[in-house]
Amino acid sequence: MPLYIQQQPSKSLADRLFTAEFDDALVDQIHWKNSRYDGCKVRTKEINKYTPQQTTPGGIGVSSIVQRGLSLGEMIIGNTSTPFVIGVGEDQEIEHGASPLGMPGGFQVGLYPDKIDYIGDTINPSGLNANLKNETTTLYISNTVIGGTEDPQFTKIQNHSYINIHQILLINPVTDEVQLIDKQTENFDSFHTFITNDLPTQNSFSIKLIDESIANNLKGANAYKVKMNKGFLLKTFDYTFHPSDRHLTENNSIYLYKKGSTQSNTFEEGISLVPPPIGVDNREIVRFRYGTVEMIGGGGLGEGHGFALDRIGPSFESASIIENKFTQIYYTGSYGTINEPSQPGTATSNEDVLKSSGLGSASKFIGIQTLDYLRANQEDTELHLTLFSGVKDFSLSETNTSSAHDERSIGTFEVDSNQTQLDIGGPCNDYLPKTHEIRLKGINDNRFEPLGETFLDDFQTAYITGSTTLGGCVPYGTNQPFQVGNKLQLGINIDKVTTASVFVQGGHIGVVGYKNVQSASAGISYGQSLSSSMSASNYYSGSFDYQLSFLDKDHTLITNLNKDAELFNGIGTKGIVIIPKDTIPKIKNNINFYLQQAGIIPSSPNTQVQLSDDIN
Repeated sequence: MPLYIQQQPSKSLADRLFTAEFDDALVDQIHWKNSRYDGCKVRTKEINKYTPQQTTPGGIGVSSIVQRGLSLGEMIIGNTSTPFVIGVGEDQEIEHGASPLGMPGGFQVGLYPDKIDYIGDTINPSGLNANLKNETTTLYISNTVIGGTEDPQFTKIQNHSYINIHQILLINPVTDEVQLIDKQTENFDSFHTFITNDLPTQNSFSIKLIDESIANNLKGANAYKVKMNKGFLLKTFDYTFHPSDRHLTENNSIYLYKKGSTQSNTFEEGISLVPPPIGVDNREIVRFRYGTVEMIGGGGLGEGHGFALDRIGPSFESASIIENKFTQIYYTGSYGTINEPSQPGTATSNEDVLKSSGLGSASKFIGIQTLDYLRANQEDTELHLTLFSGVKDFSLSETNTSSAHDERSIGTFEVDSNQTQLDIGGPCNDYLPKTHEIRLKGINDNRFEPLGETFLDDFQTAYITGSTTLGGCVPYGTNQPFQVGNKLQLGINIDKVTTASVFVQGGHIGVVGYKNVQSASAGISYGQSLSSSMSASNYYSGSFDYQLSFLDKDHTLITNLNKDAELFNGIGTKGIVIIPKDTIPKIKNNINFYLQQAGIIPSSPNTQVQLSDDIN
């Protein structure tokens, strides 16, 4: 009902009297509601594209009995009805779609309604066109393409390539004017902003050889994905496990995991603490344990483990410390393969054995020197961990079967630059970390975290404390003192991680480890396989290998271009053009014309392309 408000008319600003009529039917009209309550809502799933409703078939529903004399009915399929019969009684046969009144009863089967995965974009006034556009008029020129396994100074990423961008071609599609900017003369951040805007991680692009006479096997439009766009990964630490290498053989020793509970200082002067110390929740932080000193206490009349080289894993015989522009600043030791002694040699104490071991050298470099440098220089670089030469996609899981095409898809994770130094032991531990692991970036953030399924496992590592009973560090030897009861060699302590959620593990046993922490002397409780707890995402092919790399910031893409297979004749002297997915069609269809305008290829009537007036 209209509401009338009566006032005396007046021209005075002081009185401001007027007659007003308000129709309450207005409040239900769109132009009134949108501006006041609902807002102007536009729904879109993907920029530069219209996405219709997406559904998943509902599957077979509930069956029901059709009584004698009734039609055998209809089966609901999506939003339509289709006659359907599953058998009748008394050996009667009827055809699909029949409605045999008076015939014996049968079963009617329905389907669940289709599941609506996405309701669909809002249809705009111009029809089925994109509601949100972010198109680009920029092309990118590269004269450097390096295969993922081509140059040993870079992290190995199989079936991928590093593409360095050295020029950007800015195009005015209305006037056809072009501007070519070069990274050598442009501010780094300004130049790189173009790349991060047009070629962000996960985006698609196309590649075109400028010299069209070069034979190639490049993929079609938008077949390439930006896995990383921040620069080159300079190899810093390189590790490959070889089964023939010696040391810890009873259990695995390398773990990529999260969660779990850490119990520290579980032994005191050789005696296990019962009950053990209360565990500290590790939360959702993803950790990479690169080494283990596995020692286990004894029980009854049996002695526990004494410190020895064969309690250390994995072997670092096939690991190397790599010289690059970053390690030259902070590392003063020897580059190349790490020395891994086969015997204690002239070692007189457990400290000497640990110090001379490959784990001692690796952990000092990774856990102390490299993390110290990263923490002090996090504005200038990043540290990345790459597993299995990038061939395992850690963005996949049993429920997420479509790759994210990001850093995780090439097995690469950024190391947390803000982590404090690892818990460092005392002089008897040669001031090395007690726990040999690093923390990865991102907590509860699926942009960084592996998405594969996990399985539960327990593991532990020992460190040297020294003994107050013996007055200091314990001399190395096989007949060193042990305490009675649940015992361990004096001067040793253990940290345990229980119920860890493990993504992958490796070491002497391989992909499938043994359950929990058991010594080979434990009898039937030792050697129980984890295979029943593992899913497909916990496996990897080949040996366990990883590389730690510093990010050398540059205008470089890492992408799924297999140079050996697709650019087998190289790129020539003119290079390639990178065409972002969101490039407007006018430019996509006239690449050669704009390359001519920029002077990148010679102008010729034979290569002139007729331009369209429609820039969209």
